[in-house]
Amino acid sequence: MDWPGVFTDEQNRVIGFLGLSIRPTPNRLTLDGRRLYAWCAYDTLFLPELLGASAEVESWCPVTGERITITVSATEITSPRPADTALSYLHRDELDRNVISTFCHYVHFFADPAAAAAWTAKHEGTFMISLAERSEIARLTNRARYPDILRG
Repeated sequence: MDWPGVFTDEQNRVIGFLGLSIRPTPNRLTLDGRRLYAWCAYDTLFLPELLGASAEVESWCPVTGERITITVSATEITSPRPADTALSYLHRDELDRNVISTFCHYVHFFADPAAAAAWTAKHEGTFMISLAERSEIARLTNRARYPDILRG
């Protein structure tokens, strides 16, 4: 199967689709008691709204190793721990078939802005963004891309 955004296992079964996976990754989402995984930190911010459920998100800072947890609903992020969690992001004009290696490997949660700044300084094309800013962008992107799903 060679569809953009679709990942399959050795038996050609779908195991990942547009940011969501059943195969473990460092970005865990728990929705209605079910554990799923996201390809990158950004995916955890837009997927819960599209899935119609709040998610408990768990990840780890690649600089400090600190555990990061947040609750993501359709309209807000609550209970971020640590409180000043930040993200890295990578500017890309287009995403290609290898989105995980060419984009997602550059989009992480960080325990604080200093950790994010240290990491992005070493990775060309990346920049730091606050959790609140990236969450708002995720919400607006969902409304632009999926207006029929989010009506009502």
